[in-house]
Amino acid sequence: MSKRHTREIVDRVARVYSSNLDASTALRVTPRSFARLCNQYGIETPYGRKRRLSAEALRPRQTGGQEEDPCSGWPRTAPL
Repeated sequence: MSKRHTREIVDRVARVYSSNLDASTALRVTPRSFARLCNQYGIETPYGRKRRLSAEALRPRQTGGQEEDPCSGWPRTAPL
Protein backbone atom coordinates (compact mmCIF):
# COMPACT_ATOMS: atom_id res chain seq x y z
CA MET A 1 0.00 0.00 0.00
CA SER A 2 1.20 3.45 -0.81
CA LYS A 3 1.77 6.02 1.92
CA ARG A 4 -0.41 8.50 0.06
CA HIS A 5 -3.50 6.38 0.83
CA THR A 6 -3.73 7.24 4.50
CA ARG A 7 -6.90 6.68 6.49
CA GLU A 8 -7.71 10.40 6.50
CA ILE A 9 -7.47 10.69 2.71
CA VAL A 10 -9.54 7.55 2.07
CA ASP A 11 -12.15 8.72 4.62
CA ARG A 12 -12.46 12.15 3.01
CA VAL A 13 -12.71 10.74 -0.52
CA ALA A 14 -15.38 8.25 0.62
CA ARG A 15 -17.45 11.10 2.13
CA VAL A 16 -17.03 13.56 -0.76
CA TYR A 17 -17.76 11.34 -3.76
CA SER A 18 -21.14 9.78 -4.46
CA SER A 19 -19.92 6.55 -6.05
CA ASN A 20 -17.08 4.09 -5.64
CA LEU A 21 -16.06 4.69 -9.26
CA ASP A 22 -15.67 8.45 -8.76
CA ALA A 23 -13.83 7.96 -5.48
CA SER A 24 -11.48 5.37 -6.94
CA THR A 25 -10.75 7.64 -9.90
CA ALA A 26 -9.83 10.44 -7.49
CA LEU A 27 -7.34 8.13 -5.76
CA ARG A 28 -6.17 6.66 -9.08
CA VAL A 29 -6.91 3.08 -8.04
CA THR A 30 -9.42 0.49 -9.23
CA PRO A 31 -12.88 0.50 -7.65
CA ARG A 32 -12.14 -2.86 -6.00
CA SER A 33 -8.89 -1.51 -4.52
CA PHE A 34 -10.80 1.47 -3.15
CA ALA A 35 -13.36 -0.84 -1.53
CA ARG A 36 -10.52 -2.89 -0.01
CA LEU A 37 -8.91 0.26 1.41
CA CYS A 38 -12.23 1.27 2.95
CA ASN A 39 -12.71 -2.19 4.46
CA GLN A 40 -9.16 -2.18 5.80
CA TYR A 41 -9.67 1.17 7.53
CA GLY A 42 -13.28 0.48 8.59
CA ILE A 43 -14.73 3.25 6.41
CA GLU A 44 -18.17 3.08 4.80
CA THR A 45 -17.95 3.22 1.00
CA PRO A 46 -20.24 5.52 -1.01
CA TYR A 47 -22.01 2.39 -2.30
CA GLY A 48 -22.52 1.12 1.24
CA ARG A 49 -23.79 4.53 2.36
CA LYS A 50 -26.40 4.56 -0.44
CA ARG A 51 -27.60 1.07 0.47
CA ARG A 52 -27.81 1.93 4.19
CA LEU A 53 -29.73 5.16 3.58
CA SER A 54 -32.10 3.40 1.18
CA ALA A 55 -32.78 0.63 3.71
CA GLU A 56 -33.36 3.19 6.47
CA ALA A 57 -35.85 5.06 4.29
CA LEU A 58 -37.87 1.88 3.70
CA ARG A 59 -37.85 0.78 7.35
CA PRO A 60 -41.01 1.75 9.28
CA ARG A 61 -40.49 4.28 12.03
CA GLN A 62 -40.92 3.28 15.65
CA THR A 63 -42.45 5.72 18.14
CA GLY A 64 -42.71 4.74 21.77
CA GLY A 65 -42.61 1.03 21.03
CA GLN A 66 -45.60 1.20 18.68
CA GLU A 67 -45.54 1.26 14.92
CA GLU A 68 -46.62 4.57 13.45
CA ASP A 69 -49.96 4.42 11.61
CA PRO A 70 -49.49 5.85 8.07
CA CYS A 71 -53.23 6.57 7.85
CA SER A 72 -53.70 8.18 11.24
CA GLY A 73 -57.31 9.11 11.80
CA TRP A 74 -58.66 6.37 9.55
CA PRO A 75 -60.37 3.38 11.14
CA ARG A 76 -58.28 0.21 11.07
CA THR A 77 -59.89 -2.81 9.48
CA ALA A 78 -59.74 -6.27 10.99
CA PRO A 79 -57.26 -8.69 9.42
CA LEU A 80 -58.73 -11.02 6.81
